[in-house]
This record gives sequence, C-alpha cells and structure tokens, in this order.
Amino acid sequence: ITTDGEYYYTSGSITALDLQALAKFTFDDMELVDRKINPLPSLCEDRGNNHIGGISYYNGKIYASVEGGDECYACIVVFDCETLEATGEVYDLPNELYDDGIPWLAVDNESGLLYASKWSNAEHIYVYDVNDSMKNVDTIALSEPIDRIQGGEFYNGVLYLSNDTKDIENTKRILSVDVATGEVEVAALRDVGGNNIEAEGLTFWLDE
Repeated sequence: ITTDGEYYYTSGSITALDLQALAKFTFDDMELVDRKINPLPSLCEDRGNNHIGGISYYNGKIYASVEGGDECYACIVVFDCETLEATGEVYDLPNELYDDGIPWLAVDNESGLLYASKWSNAEHIYVYDVNDSMKNVDTIALSEPIDRIQGGEFYNGVLYLSNDTKDIENTKRILSVDVATGEVEVAALRDVGGNNIEAEGLTFWLDE
C-alpha cells in the first residue's frame, strides 16, 4: 500500500494463478476508484515476472517491486497514478544482489532516492536515484540483518519497514531504519488479528 496524499494505492499477487493487480481507493471510505488486473508490461510477462510486491509513490508515479522469471528475478516497474497503466519504465536489478527477489521498495519523496533490499536476512539496503535512470548511488550497511520485509515507506526522513516475522501473540514488528547510519530499531508492534496472518505493506497518511 502507498498514498499520494489523495488516494490509497494497493498491489497484490497470487503467484499460483499468475495473477497480479494494482488498485486505487478513496481515502475517506476506501471506495474503489480503479483497478488493473495483470498490469505488468509485455516485457515482464514474456520473461515470467509474475509477482508484484511492495509499492511506493513518487511524483505522480507508482514504483513497484516485481519478481519472478529466469532472465530477471528482480526489477522495478513504474506505473502512472492516474491510469494505473505501466509507463514503459522497467529497471532490472542485479541478480547477485537480489538472489531471492525484491519484496519491497520505498521512495523518499524529499530526495527522489529509492531504497530496496533482498528478501532473506538482508545485510544491506541499496539506494537508487529515481531521477537518474535508477542509478545505484549508495549501499547502506545495516546494524543487523532484516528478514521478510513486505513493504516500506518514509516518514519525516526515517524509513519504516513492515516485518513479517513469526507471530508473537498475534503481533508483527514495524522496524525503523536510519538511512544515514544503517541503525535498525523496532519502532512499533501491530496486532495482525491471528496466528499465521501475513503482515504486508504500510504507508503514512498525514491527517491535517
């Protein structure tokens, strides 16, 4: 899930059915405004990309983490907020850095930098410049490995991550990362409502 300050946007995938979707909702009552089923461009479909993970909003576009396929196990696909159509921007990521996929990404709207990591026991977060053809501009060494991150978003310059660890009395962790130092902390716990419930993405809505 992500927001542009006016709408919510959600992503979803059922890999077994080769089904992906993007949707757009009003904030006040979560009324469906638009949705696209299997919105990935033909380039991705042809090579077997079959899973849309975490998404993040920046400058009128939705940036989506996408996985699957032999040629490119991890890539970033960009969609237009108005239409939910793919813009044609597809950025392949190095398989050696994302050897088990790219489950999440987050764009810092202040800097235009995009942050992402691999899925399992990631020791680094990689930083890309959205405004410079997704050039890799930094690598952040983390104070401790992060595992099973399902989504991320920035708030007041801090990166927050949805951590789908094993349930502890129905709770999952939200982590914070200081992107200047790589320090990882537990920012909050959330009740997901039951055992074996998957914690997905997160976003921030400023209630003015």
